[in-house]
Amino acid sequence: MGRCRHALLSLCTALLPGVVTLTPASFRVCPFQVGALDGVVFQMKKPPFKDRRGNIVNQNAYFIHRKDKFGLLCVAICDYKRRFTWWDMSHVGNMHDWMAWAATPLGSAINEGALPHPYFINADSAFSVGPNMMVPFWCARHGSAEDSWNYVQSQNRMAIECAFGMLVRRWGILWRSLEMQWEK
Repeated sequence: MGRCRHALLSLCTALLPGVVTLTPASFRVCPFQVGALDGVVFQMKKPPFKDRRGNIVNQNAYFIHRKDKFGLLCVAICDYKRRFTWWDMSHVGNMHDWMAWAATPLGSAINEGALPHPYFINADSAFSVGPNMMVPFWCARHGSAEDSWNYVQSQNRMAIECAFGMLVRRWGILWRSLEMQWEK
């Protein structure tokens, strides 16, 4: 394993020990792709006005208008074998994927350039392009070079979409609204 890959593994495991487990096999789809990043909303029941400690819960923060339901946002990275290598579920459902990513310790470190060149994370158009973030071109014309790039990029990003689908299919608790205790 090269020095850059070793540095990346050290960085990720230092930022979130026990959570991030990148392996050399994680780099096989594109030689420098660390993983595919995306967010998913898990449906949940309407949170109570107050939690068990009496703290007021902002119910509107969990409501997603475009889906007309309450939810909890999960942002995750997976490798080319659809194995989750990192995830975060600390944000409300109506938060934008990119904002939730940027608010995590790993996301802020990578957005600040902690991922060594030429390594990158592959994400969809909900995220911002950056030195370490590859996203599709906006409004690419059919048959153009940008359109060809979008096709290749989406093929490499498909692993995270499949991983979320497999997660929901495997764990039946995610088929219905989540019920949970509301404590900070």
